Amino acid sequence: MSSLLSYFSLVPSEIPYIAFGFLFAFFLAALLSKYLFGPFRELVEAREDKTTGTLTNAQLLNTKAAEFEGLVKERLALAHIEGGKQASNQILGARDQATSIIAKAEILAESIVRESKTDLQQAAEVARQEYAANMPKLVNAAFSKLMN
Repeated sequence: MSSLLSYFSLVPSEIPYIAFGFLFAFFLAALLSKYLFGPFRELVEAREDKTTGTLTNAQLLNTKAAEFEGLVKERLALAHIEGGKQASNQILGARDQATSIIAKAEILAESIVRESKTDLQQAAEVARQEYAANMPKLVNAAFSKLMN
């Protein structure tokens, strides 16, 4: 038991090596964070901003469609009061038109979201490929800078 303790005991001459190891690990993490992960993070944030803008646009279209639906419902209420066969036809036409507009807005919003997700996935894949391609170069550059 005592031989095992002496094997794992810290010798004062090893302290600088341990400190250097921690400093090197911190320095390497900071270097990778700035030069390797920084551009990838910026690319992802740009795609998120684009997707957010697209989603906001789709939500605006949905809001306008809902407002139009409210306007159509008001007109339907007025037409219903007037009564008659002609009013019934107008009601049905307006209802169909409102339903069609809402369906188109939903389809457009879904396609915009789907395209944005596809673009984001493609950009992430390109970034991963660039990361994989540039990793040996960055490691060699960091190693050569540390060795010089």
